Parts: sequence; structure tokens; C-alpha cells
Amino acid sequence: MVESSNRRPPAAPASWPRGLVAALSVAALLIAGIIGGVVGSLITNKASGSVGSPSSCQVANVAAKVLPAVVTIAVSGQGGSGTGSGVIVDRNGTVVTNNHVIAAGANGGRIEATLDDGTQKTA
Repeated sequence: MVESSNRRPPAAPASWPRGLVAALSVAALLIAGIIGGVVGSLITNKASGSVGSPSSCQVANVAAKVLPAVVTIAVSGQGGSGTGSGVIVDRNGTVVTNNHVIAAGANGGRIEATLDDGTQKTA
């Protein structure tokens, strides 16, 4: 015997409006960022024993130590010419830079690095 049913199938759950979902997502990200920033600041201040931002003297000291490792790279070749920067990463003078900086000098072009003291080296 086949019974007919007057019952309706269960209704699909209502979906949340897209705008509300987007707003809640942005709010959650902002809250997470604020919490992360506060925790990071507290950890840094506790580890360094200081409170607040570094003084300009501290920034200048760090800059003075790392600046000699930064080089200016000049490139010329069939692909054009341009300049960029790189960083000396070891005592042998190995320079790390991005490919787009040296791409114009590929295949027989000229790549020259100028050190912090003005010395020029050809790669």
C-alpha cells in the first residue's frame, strides 16, 4: 500500500546575506590583527625591557651597521637598461637581488654593482 503524504520536504536553511558575512569577516580580521599587535608589542617590550617605539638614535645605529651591505646595481643590454638594489650576503661579496633588476643585462649585457663606499664592481 502506497501512502501519500501531505508533508512538505524540510526547508533549506536560510543563507546569510553576503553583506553581513563580509562585514563579520572584516570585523574578525581587524580584531585578530589588533590582538596580534598588542601581544607582539607586549612580548617585544618584555624581552627588550623598554616601552614605546625605538628612538631615532637606535634606528640610525642599525642603519649604519647594515648600509655597507646594500649595493646599487646598474644594468644595460639588448633588453634595455635600469637600476636597482641588492644586498651583499657573504664575505665573498655574493649579491642577492631580484631577477627583474638584472633581466635587461642577461645574454651579454653589463651588470655593475656600486658599493656603499663608491667602489664599482662588474658582475
